[in-house]
Amino acid sequence: MRKLVGLLTVFIIVITIFIFMPFICGIYLQHHFNNVLAFYSSPGNTRVQLTHYKRHWFTSDATITLEIINPKFNAALITLGITYNVIPKKYIIDQHIQHGPLIYHTIAEPSSIFGMAAIQSKLQLSPQMLIFLQQLGVNTPFTQINDDLVTFSGKYFKHFKIGLLDKKYLESRVHLKINSLEGHLWIWPGQPHFSGDLVLQATEMTDESNSLIVPRIILQFDQKQNNNHLWLGSSALLIPDMALHTENDDSLSIKYLKFSGFVEEVTGMLNASRQFDIAKFKINDETIGPVHLQIKANGVNSKALFNLIQAYREIMQRGELYQSQLKQKMLLMLPSLINSGTRIQLDALDIDTSAGKLQINGGLVWDMDNASVPDDVGELVTAANGQMNLHIAKKLLDKCIQLATYLPGFSQPTPELQHIYWAARQDMYFAMQHNNYIIAVFKQNNLLSEASAIALLQLMRERVPLQDYAAELRRLLFNRTISLTTGYWLYWQYTEIERPLSLMAAVTQQNQDAIRQSLHEQLDQWIKAGYVVVDYKDYVVSIKQEQGKIKINGRDVTQP
Repeated sequence: MRKLVGLLTVFIIVITIFIFMPFICGIYLQHHFNNVLAFYSSPGNTRVQLTHYKRHWFTSDATITLEIINPKFNAALITLGITYNVIPKKYIIDQHIQHGPLIYHTIAEPSSIFGMAAIQSKLQLSPQMLIFLQQLGVNTPFTQINDDLVTFSGKYFKHFKIGLLDKKYLESRVHLKINSLEGHLWIWPGQPHFSGDLVLQATEMTDESNSLIVPRIILQFDQKQNNNHLWLGSSALLIPDMALHTENDDSLSIKYLKFSGFVEEVTGMLNASRQFDIAKFKINDETIGPVHLQIKANGVNSKALFNLIQAYREIMQRGELYQSQLKQKMLLMLPSLINSGTRIQLDALDIDTSAGKLQINGGLVWDMDNASVPDDVGELVTAANGQMNLHIAKKLLDKCIQLATYLPGFSQPTPELQHIYWAARQDMYFAMQHNNYIIAVFKQNNLLSEASAIALLQLMRERVPLQDYAAELRRLLFNRTISLTTGYWLYWQYTEIERPLSLMAAVTQQNQDAIRQSLHEQLDQWIKAGYVVVDYKDYVVSIKQEQGKIKINGRDVTQP
């Protein structure tokens, strides 16, 4: 009998809890609702307000408005082809709230069946909103999931999924497609702290000649704001696969790209680490990888970094008062980041290629009295002690030298070569204009069809070799589209374009050969001086700085 009474008592208590707890949970949630809205509000960017809240016993209903007050947001939408008049001034969201403690309401991927409340959110789709979404390229209803679970500790678990984006930009002829964006977030409304992951599925960006395909992008994070409003914690970006094709038939593919890092604060000093990895990437027929980068910074002044970021934002918002103001301001404030004991460490930069490996490591440390903190960047560099070690394969360095000759601005050609190049460029421009005129005259006199004229003009714009242009003329001649005389005139005219083109290519090649020879001569001089050591198939360089003195491979370097 006592057991029966005990069981009945427990049953009554449980029933009482599940009857009255939803009411209590509803009161608690309504009381703390503004804390959640404050978390989503960002001064100068967003404003979130509660416009309606109706509490019942087991459920509640709320309406909130979101305003994006950052002017850059509207400017970005306009650049995407959105008409200014249809950009919503406010986004109205209806929420249906089911009170805990038992979450019986169906929400996608709940972290628990128990909690303070479960919230389902839905965006109001007014006629203006539908026009806006249509111009944005978003299918409606585009929000597939938007659920929140409020735990008993006051944390929020949010799961959302936004559907397909399909937008064609007529001016740039770019077609952007995104299959979905899905996120899982843990939010602490009472403090600036959130964690979770975002997954962007099947992103494609194409135009008439180029395409970029990224099947999946994953972002993971756990971030918390410190007293200086800097975000600390960990983050990681993962792209398993990516492919890029250009109009010149160039291609780039990347396998497993990951960028990760963390930032922590200890007694006002920041310690940070960043890691970058690529399993393999391929540029046309050249395969590179794996690539690994690991860098650390310890003992960076947290307050000084906050001041530097604030100064950067202020100058960017109001614009520079004079030329190079931003650059000079950043250089003046940079030494304040460094304290005695600050260390910057490059643990590894390793790159594997078909021509060999590149390996770099080293670090800088500032060991000084606080009274002798440098005043400018020059003193900052001189005050550091450090070492850098470099190993690079001979074949890889030869490839790097060859690549450097193709980089614009790496080395300016001589005045004589510049004069020859620009004169040839002017001749080519004149010849192209004359060719346009000849084709137009032939078309007007029915000696050349419109389709053939368009095809020949396109070949000219692409600056194809003379043999390719001649092949097209032979095709038109054999098809009896043009006469032999017309073909001769068109061929002769294109030679006037080919001649300066060949001269420009020869001048460019001559300049590249001169740069390549100069770089190899400089390398030979460094080897003779001992600044570069030959180690079988590698070149080795070790640079050490101590008390303002620099040694390269143990040899003193005279300071200016």
